[in-house]
Amino acid sequence: MAVDSGEALKAQILKDKIFTPSTMLTVQLTSNQAVLRVGNYQPATEEVMRIDSVLAAKRVIDAYPQIACVVVRFAWTPDKYTDLFVTSKQIVSFGAGTMDKAGLLAGLTCVKLSTGDSPQFIFSRYFVEGESALARGETGKAELLFNTAFQEAPAYTQGALESKVATDYLDLAHGYSQREDYDNAARVLRKIIDLREAAGQGPSNVETAKLSLALADVYISARRHTELEESLGKLINAGKGTSLATTTTYALALEKLAGSLQSGSPKEQELLREALKIREAIPGAEDFALVSSLEKLADSLSRTSKATEAADLYKRAIAALDKAMVSKDSSRRISFGVYTTSVNRMHQKLSALGLGPNAKRESSSAHW
Repeated sequence: MAVDSGEALKAQILKDKIFTPSTMLTVQLTSNQAVLRVGNYQPATEEVMRIDSVLAAKRVIDAYPQIACVVVRFAWTPDKYTDLFVTSKQIVSFGAGTMDKAGLLAGLTCVKLSTGDSPQFIFSRYFVEGESALARGETGKAELLFNTAFQEAPAYTQGALESKVATDYLDLAHGYSQREDYDNAARVLRKIIDLREAAGQGPSNVETAKLSLALADVYISARRHTELEESLGKLINAGKGTSLATTTTYALALEKLAGSLQSGSPKEQELLREALKIREAIPGAEDFALVSSLEKLADSLSRTSKATEAADLYKRAIAALDKAMVSKDSSRRISFGVYTTSVNRMHQKLSALGLGPNAKRESSSAHW
């Protein structure tokens, strides 16, 4: 963070008598966050501390309108401190009358720590608060708290590898994507991917690969084809020759990359063949995903002169649908509605290849 001398701002805060004249203040700024460090000050109660935080944060935001959140850090002793997070949204809501004083003060995130706390404990304290903000739909605040967890506990490198952290960042990105804010969705996913790579779990790690697939979905939604191809290309190249290359995650990466290429092109078909080979080698090949894999390759082949091979794949897809319809595994079993819709679609595609709507269904064994 760049330190802003902010003498005029600090003088104004003291002039407003938010703190005592002997209070020591420093302001640190980033593009959308400020940290106001408060020393040599002891409020009478926690409520007074919260009120002081709001008043000081409002003064900072008035001076720097781009600031979305102010972290007011009270240093009680050389080894104990408290962080209070005040967002511009909370201040605006209070000013507009949509939030009362009690709601404002109660809604401030408060983290109490000691310099003797372990990096893991510090990381957890901020991250738990971030999860609470995320659960309330406060995406921006949640991201700030997650970022603070990493900033305040840099020694806890394993934090990036915790399963819950990956899940939370996926939820964070989903929150941005729901608002079609694809830039921020991509940014937070790239951040956790980079952190995992720095901690030793690069793109060939299954958990990291799943995050990369989520990033690919964001690029697809944003129509950012160059970044999509670069991201998936990195994942696929890193996964070759590793255990990742035998997983559905890797097959899905191949299919997503194929989907970004010209339909019917040799490269698209090469990727789809590789993905299909992986899916067929996985136990329980009647999984509905196998049907999709067969159909995608058949669709690509049908656009070239390989109609016979395409027809065979459509028939294999029908056979796979039969198996999925009666699968003993409830997680793989498909409903009758999905079954009939999918089978009818395959027959229509067979008909388009000149085989007629009532083409013989080979290896079909549906039972109901």
